[in-house]
Amino acid sequence: MTQTELLYRALKEYRKLTLAHRESTLRRDAIKKADAENDRLTVTRMNCTIDEDWIEAIEAGLPFIGKAIDEERQFILSNGETEQIEKVKHVSKESVTHLARHSNYITRVEEDKDIVPDRLYTVERLNDYTVYENRFLYMLLCDLRDFVSLRYNKLLELTNTYIGALRLDKTVNFNKERLVFHLSLDEERKDDKYLLEHNPMKPVIDRIDLLQRSVYYYLRTPLMIEVAKADKLKPPITKTNVLRMDKNFKETVKLYEFLSAYRKDGYTIEREEREFAPFSDIIADELSETVILSSFLAYEHGLGMEDALAEEYEREEKRRRQEEEERNLERIKALKKRITDGGGGEEEYMLLLEQRNKFLEDDSAELRVRRAEVEKLNADVAALNEVIAGHHIEIEKLNERHGMELAEVGARMNELGRERDAERAEHRAAMRAAEDNFYKELTARDETHRAAMREKEEELGTCKKQLAETEDKRALADGRLNALRFEHGLTAPQDDFSSQEAFAELEHQYAAFQGFFRGQWRKARRRIRREMWKATISAILAQRKKKSAAAEDRAENAEDSADAAKQADATEQTETTEQVNTTDQVNATERTDVAEQADVPKESERSRDESDGNEE
Repeated sequence: MTQTELLYRALKEYRKLTLAHRESTLRRDAIKKADAENDRLTVTRMNCTIDEDWIEAIEAGLPFIGKAIDEERQFILSNGETEQIEKVKHVSKESVTHLARHSNYITRVEEDKDIVPDRLYTVERLNDYTVYENRFLYMLLCDLRDFVSLRYNKLLELTNTYIGALRLDKTVNFNKERLVFHLSLDEERKDDKYLLEHNPMKPVIDRIDLLQRSVYYYLRTPLMIEVAKADKLKPPITKTNVLRMDKNFKETVKLYEFLSAYRKDGYTIEREEREFAPFSDIIADELSETVILSSFLAYEHGLGMEDALAEEYEREEKRRRQEEEERNLERIKALKKRITDGGGGEEEYMLLLEQRNKFLEDDSAELRVRRAEVEKLNADVAALNEVIAGHHIEIEKLNERHGMELAEVGARMNELGRERDAERAEHRAAMRAAEDNFYKELTARDETHRAAMREKEEELGTCKKQLAETEDKRALADGRLNALRFEHGLTAPQDDFSSQEAFAELEHQYAAFQGFFRGQWRKARRRIRREMWKATISAILAQRKKKSAAAEDRAENAEDSADAAKQADATEQTETTEQVNTTDQVNATERTDVAEQADVPKESERSRDESDGNEE
């Protein structure tokens, strides 16, 4: 009995008790009429139409796949090598042929003329089933498996899925009771057995299921299991002679090409929705039972009435059984009296006795069921006690093991902590060393960079100085050239210096010439003054020497030393006066040079201003 059948039977039994009950009938009527416009039941189903072209193509090609597998195409590998005679297990024709060609392997000949070689050639033959055609079959079966399974599972999912939605929203007033009931039910059932059995496309789906089973059967054959170990082929395929000429393989290639070119789903789905609103009397009456039952369950469990209702149920059942038994006894007595009086039949009497016996048997059967249930519960309790005891023992063992594991984990954690601290210390030391090395390297690079920058700045200053000197020299040369051209009347009308660039260049030439004039004039004047001073000092020194010689002559001719001393003093005083005069003269000359040097720019500016005025 399925769950659906069980629930239907329980509903029928429940309805037998409530249909004839007056209060239940009134409650159901009140519930049906309350807010009936809000009641709604919606059911969604998928109607499927399956294209049979791909099914027929696969059904036509599968037998040829089976025949191609039965051919068991293989490639025989022969590996030959010479081995010691003690290791040789079997001798073949190739062994004898090889020994005839290599007589050096013969070591001796026995007395019975048996040849005994030292080494012998052996051949090992291996069967290789992973040929290209078998690998093609395996690839085709894998594609078929995916192709069929995808569509089969999708069809089952769509056609055997029930989707339902129930909405109840009621406010019921019955006597002194008020009931507000809201029900929102959304249900989805996949692989529903009822839909599977009553599916209109079931014959076609069964054919697809058979195709899928056949494909899995071929994949589990020994040949395909062996071929599955090799590398799987990838499209496009190479049509070997076997694939083109062999009848079975030719049909499999045709099926492969059909699958490769198939781009459709192979089925069409139409969604169908049915809505029940308003409800029919039967649906409304049965759903009203749901409302009443929900209300009762909430009332029962909310007030804790389970035990009291159970006792009342047992008393009512006992009373019913007693009444039934009394009625049967009365009927038996009445029938017995009728038989005694000659007005009753024995068959009726036997029938009543059988009914009473049946009633007693039902009671005894119920007692036996209850007793069996009690014994089963006792056995279950004993078994559970044993299981609990075993669990306690296992828990103790687990606690001991867990304690040991915790101790090991703690020790391991401590060890890992020490290792982590050591690694952290090493890491920090390495980081500090790396930082120090990096800082030193950065400092050295910075110093080198700064030194290089200073050298470049010095070179740049030198270059700028040289450039300025070169520009001054060029401007001086241009100024000299323009002066010479002007002096000799070689200026042309196109030599116009009124533009901004030409005027700036002229200013530059003027400044360079002025600087050159000041420097050269000062140097020449100093050189001339120095030569004049040298000549004057030389003359003074020569004159002084002459006077000293004359004074010495006069001193020699003087009569006494006093006159000579006075004359010497007068001579020294004269020389000192002359020396002071010479020094004053030199200082005055230098002051005159400085004043003249300071007057040169002023004169230059005045002359430039006069030339500007003349031009204006």
